Amino acid sequence: MINIKTVAWITKGIRISCQRERSLYLLSRNCNDLKLKICYKHYCSVLRKIVREAKKLYYNELIANSENKVTVTWKIIKNLTGKIQNS
Repeated sequence: MINIKTVAWITKGIRISCQRERSLYLLSRNCNDLKLKICYKHYCSVLRKIVREAKKLYYNELIANSENKVTVTWKIIKNLTGKIQNS
């Protein structure tokens, strides 16, 4: 599991949205209200898109601001695939 405090691309807004998603999940799990389940699925979909975009922006900025783009790109790839530890 990812430690949220150590991931640089997770913003305060994403943390709040994840907490909201969790509370919607707990409500929809214990309730048979169809509107609530639809709301939860829609919220998850929007949050997933936001998280993808945040990751993309963060890593693109890292690559754009680096002097050696190839080396930084491979470090990012290895880090995301678990080949090397965070350094």
